[in-house]
Amino acid sequence: MSDDGFLKHQLPTMAGMAGAIAVRSAISKAYQAKRGTEPPVDPGAEGATWRQAILWTAVLAAGAGVGRLLARYAVGETVDKRVGGTRELAKA
Repeated sequence: MSDDGFLKHQLPTMAGMAGAIAVRSAISKAYQAKRGTEPPVDPGAEGATWRQAILWTAVLAAGAGVGRLLARYAVGETVDKRVGGTRELAKA
């Protein structure tokens, strides 16, 4: 694979993963700062309920998805400007 192929395809993917991880970490730290406890990831943990665990999972998934999307978009646009051309629409 050429360097252009790496930049156009792999770099945005890696940025997306990093964006998802960063947002997930930020959400977890914000929860800890506000509540003073660990996030309710395990419904079997003391003081946690199924409702809290499901809500927490939904919040993390939505946040990570948005972080991934924004990071991929930003890096992809930058790569397009630097390398030239446009990326093709990838199927999920």
